[in-house]
Amino acid sequence: MDVIGRAPATEQGAMFRRSAWGWRALADYTMRIGGDVAAKCGYWHTNDGDGLDAEDSAALAEIIGQALESGEAERCVVERKAALDALPLVPCRFCEGTGVRNDDVGRKSGMVFKTVGPEEAERVDFPHPRIGQIGTCNACASAGMSRHPDTLYHLELEDIREWRAFLAACGGFEIH
Repeated sequence: MDVIGRAPATEQGAMFRRSAWGWRALADYTMRIGGDVAAKCGYWHTNDGDGLDAEDSAALAEIIGQALESGEAERCVVERKAALDALPLVPCRFCEGTGVRNDDVGRKSGMVFKTVGPEEAERVDFPHPRIGQIGTCNACASAGMSRHPDTLYHLELEDIREWRAFLAACGGFEIH
């Protein structure tokens, strides 16, 4: 998402950019911590130009700044990561949990005949169950399982710091 400053006081307030993978968790954090101020923006997860005015952006920067200073923001990031790490693995939707992609894509590309090698094991962060077996899946590294989709959306303390700095300098913003 591109978040455009309406009346930036500095270059830092002109634009804030995150991929969809980085924006979703930051927007969720903002809505959680920002209370009534954040609620004034009704569409955090769309790119239709919704946002906040200068006064509310500055107020939100102050709220986030306090959370950074108190350690609350760091606690939130750590707790979120622990919760995501605890989510169970989910069956791959492309191979239906078998580790072998038997759909048109899998058959046409020869995945059903390829041997699962050590490179697949390097693509997952859990013990790989199928090394040396026949049949692969490019979506799950032939493991049949993958991390929960929510783990794709990351949030780091540095994201929160940069967001706060943008909010303090943007003069209001629009989400595009």
